Amino acid sequence: MNARALLLTLLCCQSTAWAEKRSDDPQKEKARLVARSLAQEATQSFERRDFTKTQMLLEAAYMLYPTEKIQYSLARVYEAVGQKLSAMRSYQQFLRKVPHAERLPGQTEDATGAITRLQKDLGHLVFSHALLSPLRIDEEAPIPKGSLDAWVEPGTHRLVMADDIEQISIGAAEIKTIKVADQSGESITSVDVSSAYLTTPQPRTGLRAAKWTLGVIGIATMGVGGTLLGIDGMRSCSDFPSLCNDPLATKWPGVGLLATGGVMFGISAVLFGVDAYQR
Repeated sequence: MNARALLLTLLCCQSTAWAEKRSDDPQKEKARLVARSLAQEATQSFERRDFTKTQMLLEAAYMLYPTEKIQYSLARVYEAVGQKLSAMRSYQQFLRKVPHAERLPGQTEDATGAITRLQKDLGHLVFSHALLSPLRIDEEAPIPKGSLDAWVEPGTHRLVMADDIEQISIGAAEIKTIKVADQSGESITSVDVSSAYLTTPQPRTGLRAAKWTLGVIGIATMGVGGTLLGIDGMRSCSDFPSLCNDPLATKWPGVGLLATGGVMFGISAVLFGVDAYQR
């Protein structure tokens, strides 16, 4: 999908993802509104081809208000920046969690086609039967009970199971069957991690990065804007004071940068508050 088509897809996804009934819970409603604002800004940053910022904003929006519809947009951005494993997981999460009636026309076929396309570059682990206890691959969040398979990057991986630790090597488009215990065990963790995994814990890191990144960029942007306001009307002279160019007209660019930086800093402050509240 080219950039223009992907931008239109993001616009459609954002409009449907946040067009939900107003919540009676003030905290949840506030989170929804902030998340919608972040998603709208993500669309604008994608239009500027700033994919890294787009990803960061979408992850922060999902962390604030985890509607699974946004996983489709995330998957598209992940694929655009070459994060094929994350894209595969987001496409699958979208298909598993969003009812068919709530999807936009063509999304089902598009996500299915993307999965077929991505699996050529990933390894596929198939478990001998549904997991009876969590399983961890490398340092990632544990795969929850009941899972039948998992996708991984090609290479060597360490599998930490309830009763064993195994190291495997797998190539692109390769499928490997992993024999897992037929009795439940809890050696991998002392708590049930399935709920944490199903809600995709990665955006927690995205929220933490988003609040700092937006804050720093906002302060820097305000600094540049203030500088432009300060030099507005000054002259640049090659042979002072006899030869001077026309006065610099930097007032309105400075005002624009100050306003943009202020908005970003404000969103950063909100994210700091949300992160502290969730902790």
